[in-house]
Amino acid sequence: MADGNLVRQSNVRKGSMVFGPTVYDVPLLPFEKQLIKTIGVTEEEYREFTAEAKKRGAVRPAEYDHIPDVQAGGVGETILINLAIALVLTGVSYVLTPKPKMPRAQSGGVIDLGSISGANRFTPSRGFETLAELADYAAPVPIIFGLYKDNIGGMLTTPKLVWSRMFSHGTMQRAKLMFVVGEQGVGSAGIQPPDLKGIFLGNNALDAVFNDYFAFYWHADSSSTFRIRGTDKRYGTRGKVHRGDPDVSPDDGDAFNFPLSNYDEEASEIFCHAYTPSNNAQFGVYGAIANGTSYRVNYQLISIPKIDDSKAVAIRMLERIKIVGDSGFKFSESEDEEGQTLQEEGIDPGDAGRERLNKIRNKGKHDGAGRNYSPRMGITKYTKEANVAVENAGEVTPDGKHKLQIDNIAVGDQALFVISNTSIPTEFYIKNKDGQGASVDDINSTVESFQVEADSTMQLGEHFEIGGCIWKVVKRRLPTYIPSIDGGKDQRITLECVDVSTSVNKNIGIVSDALVVNPKDKFIGDSGVGDTSRGIGEAFFPLTQVEVATIKNNRPAVSTEIGLKSTVFQRLNGLCNFQSLPTPENLRESEKDGIQMTSGTISTSILRSSIFRVFLRDISNEGSKFVALPQFFVVRGLQPTAQYNYIRFTLDRAVELEYKFVPVSGSEIKDLGNDKEFIVLSQANSTEEAVDGSHGFFEFPADVANIGTVRVQVSGRRFFGADSLKPNKEFTRGARKITLETTPSKPLTAVYRTNRPEPERDTIVEIGTVLKGGANIADAGIESGKLSAFFYALVGSADDPSVPPDGKRFFESLEYIGGSTKSWLHIRWHLQKVENTLSWASSEQFRWKFTAKDNVKVLGSGGGFYVGQDIEIKRGSEATNVISGQDAYPSTNPFVSGHPDVAGDVSFTFSGKVFTVKNVTENEILADRNQAWRYEVFGSTDGFEAGDSDPNDENANPNGDLSDEVVMPAVTKDGKSIKVKLKAHCKEFLTPGGDARPIVGQYKGWGNPIVTIIDDADTTTGWEVGEQFGIFRRPSAGNPFITVYDRIGQIFEITSVSTPGTTTTTDADLFFAEQTQVSDISFYRSFVDKSNSTSPEHEIVYVNEAQLNDSEANMFEMSIAGLSLKASRNFTSLDQMRCWLGSGLPVERLHPSRDTAYGNSEEVGPSNLFTDLVYFLLTDQQAGAGGLLGMDRDNDYLVDKNDLVETSKFLVTQKLFFNGPIVERTNLRQFISDIAPYFLCNFIISDGRFSLKPAVPVEPGGTVNTGAVQVEQLFTSGNIIEDSYKLEYLGAEERRAFKAVVRFRQERKNKLPEEQVVEVKAAKENNDFDMPGVSSPPTEQFDLTQFCTSRDHAVKVAKYFLALRAYVTHTISFSTTAEGLSIQAGSYIKVITESSPYSAANTGTVNSSGTVTSVVDMPDGLYNITYFKVGDVDINSDTMDVANGAVANSTFHNIVFTVQNTKVSENIYIVEQLTFSQDGIVDIVASEHPCDTDGSSKIATAVDSDDGFSILS
Repeated sequence: MADGNLVRQSNVRKGSMVFGPTVYDVPLLPFEKQLIKTIGVTEEEYREFTAEAKKRGAVRPAEYDHIPDVQAGGVGETILINLAIALVLTGVSYVLTPKPKMPRAQSGGVIDLGSISGANRFTPSRGFETLAELADYAAPVPIIFGLYKDNIGGMLTTPKLVWSRMFSHGTMQRAKLMFVVGEQGVGSAGIQPPDLKGIFLGNNALDAVFNDYFAFYWHADSSSTFRIRGTDKRYGTRGKVHRGDPDVSPDDGDAFNFPLSNYDEEASEIFCHAYTPSNNAQFGVYGAIANGTSYRVNYQLISIPKIDDSKAVAIRMLERIKIVGDSGFKFSESEDEEGQTLQEEGIDPGDAGRERLNKIRNKGKHDGAGRNYSPRMGITKYTKEANVAVENAGEVTPDGKHKLQIDNIAVGDQALFVISNTSIPTEFYIKNKDGQGASVDDINSTVESFQVEADSTMQLGEHFEIGGCIWKVVKRRLPTYIPSIDGGKDQRITLECVDVSTSVNKNIGIVSDALVVNPKDKFIGDSGVGDTSRGIGEAFFPLTQVEVATIKNNRPAVSTEIGLKSTVFQRLNGLCNFQSLPTPENLRESEKDGIQMTSGTISTSILRSSIFRVFLRDISNEGSKFVALPQFFVVRGLQPTAQYNYIRFTLDRAVELEYKFVPVSGSEIKDLGNDKEFIVLSQANSTEEAVDGSHGFFEFPADVANIGTVRVQVSGRRFFGADSLKPNKEFTRGARKITLETTPSKPLTAVYRTNRPEPERDTIVEIGTVLKGGANIADAGIESGKLSAFFYALVGSADDPSVPPDGKRFFESLEYIGGSTKSWLHIRWHLQKVENTLSWASSEQFRWKFTAKDNVKVLGSGGGFYVGQDIEIKRGSEATNVISGQDAYPSTNPFVSGHPDVAGDVSFTFSGKVFTVKNVTENEILADRNQAWRYEVFGSTDGFEAGDSDPNDENANPNGDLSDEVVMPAVTKDGKSIKVKLKAHCKEFLTPGGDARPIVGQYKGWGNPIVTIIDDADTTTGWEVGEQFGIFRRPSAGNPFITVYDRIGQIFEITSVSTPGTTTTTDADLFFAEQTQVSDISFYRSFVDKSNSTSPEHEIVYVNEAQLNDSEANMFEMSIAGLSLKASRNFTSLDQMRCWLGSGLPVERLHPSRDTAYGNSEEVGPSNLFTDLVYFLLTDQQAGAGGLLGMDRDNDYLVDKNDLVETSKFLVTQKLFFNGPIVERTNLRQFISDIAPYFLCNFIISDGRFSLKPAVPVEPGGTVNTGAVQVEQLFTSGNIIEDSYKLEYLGAEERRAFKAVVRFRQERKNKLPEEQVVEVKAAKENNDFDMPGVSSPPTEQFDLTQFCTSRDHAVKVAKYFLALRAYVTHTISFSTTAEGLSIQAGSYIKVITESSPYSAANTGTVNSSGTVTSVVDMPDGLYNITYFKVGDVDINSDTMDVANGAVANSTFHNIVFTVQNTKVSENIYIVEQLTFSQDGIVDIVASEHPCDTDGSSKIATAVDSDDGFSILS
């Protein structure tokens, strides 16, 4: 047993005593030493004598005269039988080993795919943070075995992911996953699908989300095809864009395919898997650093009405000049002279006289885009690799002085970036005489903060992008730049170009040190004042940090889909509202009239465009270089929420490519010509969102050198030229009138017309019907008080004084049946107040109960019901009044606290009642698209009084309270846009007969929207009468009208337009910034927060790879599952899917009473009997060893099926059930051998056939036999070959008492399992199973969680092991002949043995005169002795006659002797092994099976009773 072999092994260890010729030294007793001295022998001779005596007295087969008359046939009859070759593969000798081996279930295995964020006033986007891993290649297919019956069984399985694909849907992601559940089993039924409540992702049940967020498929029978079809959908929705699975394939089409239009292969030959990149997934330019980029103070109107106070005018003029400059005004003493500006004269504004400032005001204008201040840093020198310096002297560029663009940048070139330790003098705008004017502290402090930030970022080794080229910091003059008001050292940072391969133009810009970085005029210049405009633009080569994403195919792929998550926007934070500014002329007129104007600000998110390019290279082609696609990809956004897009690359062959996603900075975009092609990515959530015509799926070819034609597929639109990407209207001012001769019409009025999507129809419970009451339900073990606790949670305390005793009360509730928002019921309860008679709830005088009739009436209903349907309405941990977040009954519920049934494993967490649907209405439109949309727009009706109108009259004018007027975002369609504001009347929901009719628990809502068109820039021309537009929303989590509609909309129709003809429009006369959509830095710095200010804007969140299989995938004879899931608040990670299954694969059922054992009479079906599993594993050629052994159900020659049938009765009677998956690759024989003891069985080979037999005596019906054991054969010395009998005692460790701790699973239907532990040990008053003197025996653990779901099962196993350890002491082995042998492995035999144990007390001597000297008195008589005569060499045995203390026979004189004391023993054994050896000899190994004096099995008695055990959970 030392190594676990089944054949008995010698247990020779240090300290062991071995019966045989071995001589060992045992200490001699005092009287033995006296005997030695008396008889005159040596100590060695005495020891040899005692050893031989012990040998001759050992246990041996008894002689026939000790054997009772037991006959098996007629006298003299010779019975010839076939030799039984048999082996107990799992016997007592095996299970006695401490801590029996236990095959553990594979850790579940175990669906990353990305995070979800958004500002609270924007609709949040949803994406997956993680993706599930594909199953390993050649991983074993699980065998799901079990049957949920009588609240025992069931199992949580982890299907293996074999196919995956991710999708982008604009504001959300979706995943499609296909799983292998397990072997299909016998026949075509396969594994039956789980209930919706029993499908889990991580710890979240799938039924907690809305139906339109998922589609679950189950393909049980893969005999003919393993492809999942549309008809395999079991739960959720499919077929439309807003459904859980938007694929619009026919119902009999393949639901899990990859679109490859240029391939003719079947879907089964195309494999797709999705994964999330772990590194190099982000890309974009970010953290821009100004390269001389002008800094402007936030613009504002400095209105100076006509006043006489010249001093006040001067101060206001200084404030105006600080912001907008002096409008290029040139002062001259003589009108004949041209004059000079303040800068040209070298005069600071603060030093200008009042007269001059007043003239600037009178003759100049409040004009220009603003004064450009220096950021006090920028690139001032560029050095070619050949060390030829080009330092800007200010005469090269078109404007003559400030900047220079250099082309043909090469690797190795260097640039010098300078941070100037200078600032604007504090008195620059201050009048020296009185100290009044405009402060520049705000400018200096802002510039200084950006200088410090730039210096801390530009550390040695850091990389930056300038004009698309990559530069590295290689030298710094100062360790840290420290600004100083006294003029400290400038920071000088040297950068070296390291890569130009991804740049579009290979340019860089440098700026003048004297005119820009440290301008002599203290500022760069003023913008927007004709040819005197000076400044460094937003897109003039700022330095940016950069991230480039690279993705490699894992293997050659024919198509690769790359999913992108982008957050693109820019936020205006109190920026001047340029659009509202007056023209300079209007400002002057108002000032003349004494009117002071002030400018407003704007704080909103506006449009930004982020551009990138894609490069490809063939990995398999050594030395291949990246080649760019000619197109530029654009993501546009105006909200701080993520948007999800994808790009699909398809080739005409399988190629292993590497993809590089490279951002294109604003400095590159500004120089792109109109011949460049741009692709705007815009993935729609649904077709309704695509009504604006701005996007759609399209494909275009791209020829890539060394790769060939790559077909690129996206959802979006394309255009040529970058001009439309550059400006934002929010940075323009003024209105210039433009006359158009033929202007398209402009909409004037519109009305609500209809809603979207198309209505769903389904079967609802008939309104007004009464549900038929059924059983009261609660946790298992709760027998009383179920409804009292339920009503208390539903209505509250019945002690309410407003209801008299025996009084009645109506109460309404909204219930979600099956956890689905689709299947809702609005119920009216009719309850009566009665006296409380439940003793444990003594704090309550009254309780609620049902009245006599009309107890539960349906006032409103969702869909999905049918006649005869049993529905459960509950409160507590399984409450149906909420979709998720249920809590167990609190202790404050008086009918729960102190409940007498709560004890041990029984808890009271929920209760309710089963009702039956009696009447339904078919093909009914499901509520409520209209109200869900209107709730999102107008909010709740709480606090509004409802009108009394007929809801069926769409043109009615409700008389309820009006909602607040809501301005809707502009809607775009076919290049046109329209902006409206809406309001609506509050109305009550009524039936056609005028009765109140609740909708999803609500009695009032909003009427049809009243439309007002807003005539501003967002409402464009071109609309026609009868043209429709839609406004769509998604129901938010708190929307009470959420049912089956995921995306809802209202359709409006234009009813009148303006008359076409000559009209006017406006255009901007001044741009305050012209590259705002694409620039990476703003003139106004912190007033314009760009989405790339601190981090990249894009991330690759998934990659779908499609490969062609070498041959069609083979998943025949397996049960397959599929899931399409949209990202939502509940599901942000694609954790491994798990399913709670109440039944496993179908097998042949061996129990003769199938109705009793399995619940039906089907010959083939799911089972929980270990015997059925063993038979399936041994005979099935697909999932078992049938192919290897050459067996199937019709040819099971190596299986003793009859034995399995009989043993199945034992398993059912003892309630020993197997419920669990087999997920690990294992040796089948070893697996059955390991598991059998946990079902109190032995796995044996008998007559050359496999079998399973109970390990304890069993009655024919399967009950444990606690009577006398039925012995099948008797063995004595008469049929045991001489000297073959051996006895081996178990070691101390194998007989050590212990405390058994057994782990098992507690299963609840459609719930995650809980691991439970039961502890079994000897009771205090019992001595059989404990260790004398040891109060705390050692613990041994047994893990039954793979298959055991019953506490009783676990306890039986523990008692069985404890009994074996307590009672079994030894094993025997012997040889016999085959003749007359009628036993097999597992048979019970009786072996009768005799022994003459040596005892020193029976030793004595006879001297030369015949006198006997012995330890004990020896009365006269004959004694069988073993003796040693002095001087002889032999030890002999004989009969000695003693008379009067002497022996007359001289043969016995001068001897030492021991008296033989023969004992006869009869023991029961169970045969473990029969082995045929040479010459017709059969070797038998058997283990002791201890019995009481009446012949009953001690082990069987222990298993069948709890007596003597302490059992704790």
